[in-house]
Amino acid sequence: MFNKAIINYIKDPMKNVSKLLEIAKIRGVEKKVYDKIGTWL
Repeated sequence: MFNKAIINYIKDPMKNVSKLLEIAKIRGVEKKVYDKIGTWL
């Protein structure tokens, strides 16, 4: 589910990567999110 959510987020034309990373940091999954989206940045 996590991978699918990240892939769908990357496809979203209204995405805000900095906001995504901010929320991920609050949730304690910043490294996991960054590892997944790093290839698209």
